[in-house]
This record gives sequence, C-alpha cells and structure tokens, in this order.
Amino acid sequence: MRYAEGDLNGDGLVDRVWGEPDYDSGRGRVVVDYGGVGADSSYGLDTPGINGVAAVDDHFGATVTIGDFDGDGYDDLGVGTPDSDYSGLTEAGTINVIYGSSTGLTTLGDQYLSSDSPGINGVAETSERFGLRLSHGDFNCDGYDDLVIGVPDESVGSTVDAGAVHVIYGSAGGLSTVNDLWYQGNSGVNGSSEAGDRFGETVAAGDFDGDSCDDLVIGAPTENWGSTVDAGNAYAMYGGATGLSTTGDWTVIQGVILGAIGVDEFFATRLWAEDRNDDGYDDLLVMTPGDPCGVGEKGFNEVFGSASGLSATGSTWTCEVHRD
Repeated sequence: MRYAEGDLNGDGLVDRVWGEPDYDSGRGRVVVDYGGVGADSSYGLDTPGINGVAAVDDHFGATVTIGDFDGDGYDDLGVGTPDSDYSGLTEAGTINVIYGSSTGLTTLGDQYLSSDSPGINGVAETSERFGLRLSHGDFNCDGYDDLVIGVPDESVGSTVDAGAVHVIYGSAGGLSTVNDLWYQGNSGVNGSSEAGDRFGETVAAGDFDGDSCDDLVIGAPTENWGSTVDAGNAYAMYGGATGLSTTGDWTVIQGVILGAIGVDEFFATRLWAEDRNDDGYDDLLVMTPGDPCGVGEKGFNEVFGSASGLSATGSTWTCEVHRD
C-alpha cells in the first residue's frame, strides 16, 4: 500500500502518509500530512539523517505502513524501497523505519534494513525486491507492533520467485533482531515452495479470533492449485504469546469458501483485514481479478472471523467494480 495513517506525534489526531515512488525520476519520497500542530513534510533517501542513497528508479515509498514498533505512544513509519541496489546487488531492496516523537517523525534512530541485516534470516539477492510489501501487527501481544515484510520475488534455495515473508518483532528499542521467516513447506507452513508462486505478494494483519494477538494472512496469487494454473490462494496463521504459529493455520481458497477455482483467477491479489460485520472479530476481504465477472468487475470474497478464527461459514462472493 502507498497510503497509511496513524498518530506520529501523539496529539490524538490522524496523520496521513502517502508514498510517491515515481517522484524525481523514480527516486521516490513519502509525504506526511500532520492532522494537527506540525508542518507537513516529506522524506526521501536524500533527506539528511535517512540511511541509504537515492538513485533513479529506486522507488522509495513504493509501500508504507504505520505502527508503534517501540511502544512509546508515537507511531512509526516503515517505508519500502524495493528497487534499490544494496551491497552491489541490483534491486535487492531495502526498508527504512523512521520513528515518531512528540514533534512527529525524526531521522534520529532511522533503521535501515535488508535481507543481510543482523538477525534477519536470509541473504540479500539480486532482484529480490525486499520491502515490496509491508504490513504490521502485534503478533505476540507484548504491546509492541511487529513489522511484516512480503518478499514475493525471494528465491527459496534454487526455486526462483517462490516468495517468503519476514516478521521482525518490536521492542522498547524499536525493531529487534528477533524475527521469523515463513515460506511454504517450512516450519509447518502448508504447501511447498514452487517457482513463480510469489508467496507474500500480499499480506494483511488483523485479530481474526478476538484473542488480542494479531494474526497474519499471506497471499500467493500466482500459485497453481493442482493442475489449475495461477488459481491463487491465501494462508492464515495465528498470533499468540510467543508470536506467530502454524498451529490452527488454514489455507484459504475458493471452493472451500464461496466461489470456484479457475485458471488465471489470481485469488488474493489484494487482501484487507477489518471488522466488517461489527462483531468484534476482524474479517478478511479478498480480491480476485480473474473471477468470471462482468466487464470492469472483480471478484470479492468476505471471510468472517470468529472465536475460532477465520471460517468458511457465512463467507460471501460478489462481483463489483470496486469494494469499500
């Protein structure tokens, strides 16, 4: 997402951030609109105090997310630069985390992350595009938000573009070196890593079972389902006191919920988490652009949360031009 909102200066008003990745020949920037006192501002890799070096077609601001990663009451900003070169690797990708304060965002303590950062499982690779997708949630209920990084172009071993998701846990000092690496066929994750699956193309966090720990849904829109090419699916896993776990996990696919799988449907191209029926449990909204709908329409599934998590019971499917 290129838009996020939160309270970056603790004044109780909503601050808004837009990513403009194509700004200045693709060097990119983010624009911050403070809801109350505080001058609007913008940041890029050429801003003093921001780690990294601005370059044409880096696309700083391609994705943004806002969460309180250090628990100080001021929200912080995560910014992805998926096409930046890193350590001589073309389009390896990087992330900046810019922390909030009583005066708004500050470059003091800016964290600069790549797949090679200390504590992050993995190794930076050419065309990995680390930071292409970002989200956040408190998956271990410790009061600190955690950062989700979807890397659909990541290779798993020699399997190209299988995709993976990193989760970096928050702490009083900000994002820590405690992190998870999730990919299909690893650590209990359903399925197997296959070339072109692009696991992590979409990510969404919400509390689907109402236990106060956030849960995570990961989309793989170009995954084959049996012999059905590019049917796509999504994978739900649940948070708890020790963080995310595959216990009780669920692979979400049409045919289990309403709708039928089909070739080139790309289920889970977009994901949203919100309480759509006001029952206290977050629900999952899934967009499927290849569903058999009318001209200009896309398929949308609603999958509802409950005390036991997401369930096919009561799921809906509609064709619409867009969905609010």
